[in-house]
Amino acid sequence: MFSPLLLIASDRAAAWHIRLFDVLTLDVSSYEETLTNADTMTVSVMNAPTSAYIHIPFCAAKCGYCDFNSYAGLMPLADRYVEALCRHIETANAHLRAPLKTVFFGGGTPSILQARHLERILHCLRQTFGLDPDAEVTLEANPESATFQKLCKTREAGFNRISIGAQSFDDSVLESLGRVHTHQRFLSALADARRAGYANISFDLMFALPGQTLQNVLETVRQAIQLAPEHISAYCLTVEEGTDFHRLHRLGKLELPDEDLQAEMFLSIQSALTQANFEHYEISNYARPGFRCRHNEVYWRNEPYWGFGTGAVGYVQGQRTKWEINPRDYIEQIEQAGQPRVEESEKLEGRALLGETIMLALRTAEGIDLDSVSQRFGTDVAACYSGEIQRFSAAGVLQRSGSTLCLTKDGLLLANEILCEFL
Repeated sequence: MFSPLLLIASDRAAAWHIRLFDVLTLDVSSYEETLTNADTMTVSVMNAPTSAYIHIPFCAAKCGYCDFNSYAGLMPLADRYVEALCRHIETANAHLRAPLKTVFFGGGTPSILQARHLERILHCLRQTFGLDPDAEVTLEANPESATFQKLCKTREAGFNRISIGAQSFDDSVLESLGRVHTHQRFLSALADARRAGYANISFDLMFALPGQTLQNVLETVRQAIQLAPEHISAYCLTVEEGTDFHRLHRLGKLELPDEDLQAEMFLSIQSALTQANFEHYEISNYARPGFRCRHNEVYWRNEPYWGFGTGAVGYVQGQRTKWEINPRDYIEQIEQAGQPRVEESEKLEGRALLGETIMLALRTAEGIDLDSVSQRFGTDVAACYSGEIQRFSAAGVLQRSGSTLCLTKDGLLLANEILCEFL
């Protein structure tokens, strides 16, 4: 079901929190003896969410590797979608509203919308919740739709962080991925973002691509460092079921680097970026000091957040809710009933919540503070998972220092296998 490097690949905020629904279906029956009080664990009451994820489903084209809730050819729905989205935002429980500290517009391709659309949504968030004076407001953008005029208008509206989907610096690779931009267009968008006043810029890179060599990866990272972004996300290609790449792979028409080469690529990226003063603060994420993605850190700490838009997931008062995934249906449901249909919902508690909290925290460089989590859940976490901690520590993939538990360098390469053991 999973490749060894799945958790290295699943970074994008647009999809990571949604995929937790799938991960949490794993069997946890083996913990019934050690977590005899799991169902009655006491967890401190969560505060009102101060983060919001906004999903924009539109794309210029569907990339061959993409399994996100995104669609090409639906731009005629943009006006209605934005108005429906704003009505959705306004349905947020008034008793749980608090000024937002982080906002993330993901997709899809948020930058494909007109500037007035993006301004309208951000204005609605500001009117509904308020924005903290120091709020981080991120716009995901693809180079082909990130025009200078649009970047200027979004910066003036209050967006202050931009994440650009570069993926590769090789035009032939971009074409094979189904991307519609060129490397030169990416460079132009990056320069335009700087000129528009964005002082916090991130871009995505992919590795383990068809036909990619280690030398290709090293050259890409060298160029990336020279471009001096504040943040880089580097994630491994995974072949997801239902995608064009999955069909090609099943037919033997998609040649990918083997697992050893994938691991070598990951370690080479890590080495090059950390030597260039990027902090490797999460499996897929690197940042200059002071430029971590604060929104994504909400996910890694398993804190509450609002989710608005078709297919978006919110996590409020311990309830994870995924909204209607079909954009047309989402719009019509809000137009007719004032709110979208719930696609999926689950109440996280007991061992499911504990296991997820551990799994998410272990993705980060800091790992998990066992004492803090034990206090939160009212149980001795180290004792609950003593077998797993001892086994993985002996294997050299986990290390414990005092009450802190984190993955080792070797553990990062086996993150999926290790972290799933805590669910």
